Amino acid sequence: MSIELEDLIANLRYEVSDLDSNPENQTFLDTELEGIIDEAVREYSKKRPMSKYCTLNIKADIASYNLPEDFLFEIYVPLTDRWNYQDRIQNTPSGLVPLPQGWQAPAEFLIQGDQIQFSPTPTMSFDLEIKYAARHLLTEEGYTTLPVKDQDLVVLKAHSICMRMLATDSAKLFKYTKGDLTIDKTTRAKQYAERAKDLNDEWNSKIETATGARG
Repeated sequence: MSIELEDLIANLRYEVSDLDSNPENQTFLDTELEGIIDEAVREYSKKRPMSKYCTLNIKADIASYNLPEDFLFEIYVPLTDRWNYQDRIQNTPSGLVPLPQGWQAPAEFLIQGDQIQFSPTPTMSFDLEIKYAARHLLTEEGYTTLPVKDQDLVVLKAHSICMRMLATDSAKLFKYTKGDLTIDKTTRAKQYAERAKDLNDEWNSKIETATGARG
């Protein structure tokens, strides 16, 4: 069962009391809330990622390869236990394969952004299956991999992000004068910041409890 983005937006609008249907009167536009929810899902995914596998088609003389769109961090990249130099064999899913003379195997890898780079550069082609932690992505059907029972956690995190943004925006104009009127937003910015902290503390407590309870 998927979670619709529209439902998350509606729930978040309720929590931040931003229910006016007229965009001109809204504190947050739908597009802004979409970005905030995406950030909240990313943070949720770091705590509750999915474990996935992908196969990289390694080519000779090419060191860098694109990682999946939902990649968060590596769990297992089987480099050290794949090659047996003493017996000159390669352990593959299809069985043991002799290593050619002069074969340079990658011994290390570096992940930068959405790419993985191997060193030294491979000198032959092969398939390498890696295990990685994946984040939950928005699809045309909604968030199809996000547990329905955890949508409140996502909204809670998104709520804290909204308050943080309001605190930042309010703090940009602490105190200013407009004609004969003096406007002081110092107190409002502080209130938003305190609310953001309280919500984030609640999020941390609940996500840790959920993570511990589900393993």
